[in-house]
Amino acid sequence: MKKTFRFLLMGIMVVSMAFTSCKDDEEDSKPQPEQTSFSYNLEGETSWKPKSLIVGEEEGYVIALAAKDLTTQEILEFFNGSGLDGGVEVPSNIFMMGLPNVVGEVAVTGNLLDEAGSPYGCIFITGTTELMGQSIPTGWVSTSATINVTKLDLTAMKYSATMSATMGDFISIMTEGLMGSSETKTFTASLQNVSLVDIYAMMGK
Repeated sequence: MKKTFRFLLMGIMVVSMAFTSCKDDEEDSKPQPEQTSFSYNLEGETSWKPKSLIVGEEEGYVIALAAKDLTTQEILEFFNGSGLDGGVEVPSNIFMMGLPNVVGEVAVTGNLLDEAGSPYGCIFITGTTELMGQSIPTGWVSTSATINVTKLDLTAMKYSATMSATMGDFISIMTEGLMGSSETKTFTASLQNVSLVDIYAMMGK
């Protein structure tokens, strides 16, 4: 279980921050920069504005990491290995997304907790609970998703994509249905013109 979760944390996790342009037009004739934004909706849950957003292209896919309450440095420290193995409490209200690094639409099935599965999908951690003497994340994991990448500019380092997914209960998926809930939720997300960074360089890898 720890091996699977560590693979998830270090390889395909997703966390995000919303940015919107707030500058007023100085001159109507001046071209305006393309708006940058992140938004999501998880059925039955109240959406929040993330405090930090990190999106980077690495090894054939794009990783998106987002957190409601953690700073960029705090979320990097957690994903850099000071998380579960370091005894640090798993943060709540975080996103982990794996996205294609090519323009176009893809449809995927499977979940990110399966090491043999697709690197594309989403995990939304809502908190933690105790299970078999361990602190286990609670939340939702995509079991199928349609992802449409509309922009991948490696010169300007900008990325745009949307995702529509069916999410299953984290604990149910982790325990292969032995525990947790069979409930599913609909999830949508949009990243528009977000900046791409070198996540592993930021982590000191």
